[in-house]
Amino acid sequence: MTQGDIARDQGAKDRIYNGIRPRRRAGGWLAPAAVLGLLLGPGLSPGPADAESLPTFDVISGPVDAVVVRVIAGNAMEIRARTWLDQSVETRVHLTGISAPALGGRCERERKLANDSRAYLTELVSDSLIRLQSISHGSFPGWIVASVTNSDHRDLSAEMIRAGLAAPFALPPAWCGDE
Repeated sequence: MTQGDIARDQGAKDRIYNGIRPRRRAGGWLAPAAVLGLLLGPGLSPGPADAESLPTFDVISGPVDAVVVRVIAGNAMEIRARTWLDQSVETRVHLTGISAPALGGRCERERKLANDSRAYLTELVSDSLIRLQSISHGSFPGWIVASVTNSDHRDLSAEMIRAGLAAPFALPPAWCGDE
């Protein structure tokens, strides 16, 4: 060990002894869930028999009632869904089956359509009450994909396509007209 290694080592010990811990390094400490499992012990943590008895879902058929927290884009919203008595969850949802213009689009026309698309979706959910069905995992962590209807029972994906502010997901959209 060099003199510098000894000084760095002593500095780390001083920080620990003075109540200051060094920063975490990836993989250096146990994850909080693992620590919790160790604290609970094998008798209190769900074992294989318990885990097998819980149902798993790739798709939740719904309906799930929710309120819109905010409209993110012409095909995406942040919502708060009631999951149980006095319990709710906030998540982001993509409307199933559609592609909307991007706010940071390639051309001015796409960016204008993106703002119009977001404004129209905001209008469709103006009372903020929605119903989700056929709910599945999205492509990104924390996102879901769902069929969504508003309080007038209008399918939001179909309304966005009908207004010309979204395209069916299977068809590549030509928002800039040169594709």
